[in-house]
Amino acid sequence: MAPFASRLSQTAPTWAHLVAPIAEWFAREIGKSGRVRQPNVPTRLTQRYKREAKGGDPPPKMKPIPLAKRICPGCGKEIEKLSNSCKRCLPQVERIDEIARIGRAAAHSREAEAARSATQKANRQAIRDWELSDQADWLTEAFYKKQIQPILASTSVATIAKQLTVSVGYADQIRKRRLPHPRHWKALAELAGPQKLDHRLSISSCFHRSSARR
Repeated sequence: MAPFASRLSQTAPTWAHLVAPIAEWFAREIGKSGRVRQPNVPTRLTQRYKREAKGGDPPPKMKPIPLAKRICPGCGKEIEKLSNSCKRCLPQVERIDEIARIGRAAAHSREAEAARSATQKANRQAIRDWELSDQADWLTEAFYKKQIQPILASTSVATIAKQLTVSVGYADQIRKRRLPHPRHWKALAELAGPQKLDHRLSISSCFHRSSARR
């Protein structure tokens, strides 16, 4: 941020010349439309009226805007206009690009598509097999949002994914307050732990009562 502020201060006179005519035009428009009309608003920024009174000298030429420097995203070194990285960082950038291309190709392979399809089928089947009667009475949506969801915000995505056997992307959405399917609430409650939940009945006692009813 500091280099940007320094660059902005260096180009302040250029921006002042560019903005001055627009600012004076805006002031004149306000003067024409106000209750007390004042069409001849002073032009202290461009000194337009003074130049016209003395023979209409052209306005002063604006300084050319300096071109922004190209910076290497890897090391921050200034680079040539036609380059995206410096010579030192270019091989590493090319390796990263190659790895990304390989990863994208692997993600769209037949094996990857088949694995995703199998996972989706298993999830749909698990949702069909799940019944509301299998859920404990105390484990409601309100309880989940109030007691469990806040704790998950401080839980790692990898831990949530491992606990539910889901993808890291879906676990990240749950961590960001996406409401998962109710069949996951019990596992997430166990992950939160009774020592972290602030309610009258601990998780262990609730599990005990639920199993006793069965």
